[in-house]
Amino acid sequence: MRNTTPVSITDLLPSIAWFIIFVAAFFGGLRWLIVKDSRKANANLRALAERLGLEFRPSQGLFKGSARVAGTLRGKPVELFIFTTGVGKSRTIWTAVSA
Repeated sequence: MRNTTPVSITDLLPSIAWFIIFVAAFFGGLRWLIVKDSRKANANLRALAERLGLEFRPSQGLFKGSARVAGTLRGKPVELFIFTTGVGKSRTIWTAVSA
């Protein structure tokens, strides 16, 4: 027979605290990467809008759509936006144009 001694919750608190810190750091780092990537895309779209004489419309938040560029080119309404498909190594960033 195995000798089992009861484990109190106070013995587990340091492990639980480290787990919570790890999870918070992981999701904090993930959010930082998403925001950094979004800022780069917004800067590129803003520069394109200025170069083409179009209006830049920033995104409304982290999960509320992407930034867009809209206006008129050669008498036609146009709109450009960026979207992403896939995850990880198969992640692909696309730019779409509607005219």
